[in-house]
Amino acid sequence: MRTSFSRNTTVERDEGLTSIQDDARTDEQKLWWKVLYQSVVDGGKLDHQNSTKRNNAKSAVCWLLNDHEDFFHVCALADVDADIFRRASIAWLNERFSVELLDGAIASPR
Repeated sequence: MRTSFSRNTTVERDEGLTSIQDDARTDEQKLWWKVLYQSVVDGGKLDHQNSTKRNNAKSAVCWLLNDHEDFFHVCALADVDADIFRRASIAWLNERFSVELLDGAIASPR
């Protein structure tokens, strides 16, 4: 598993989230990167008015923060360091939401 980003990787800001685009990535790696990216986008809807989007956000946050096997597998398929991605996701979520809201998302049943 990769421990750092390659030299030809560029980091760009997109809607407050960091997205990685790398021309050297295969189409399959790009697909799995989009799965990771979408989990963060979905997790960013914890305070959405629509209850379905809030529930999907809770599931995404739980997956980002607590899932081990599937999360690490998806990161490996995307050629992304799982620990770095998880830490960056946690930092972004902590900036965006209160501790109470995040704790509620993690503790609430699916």
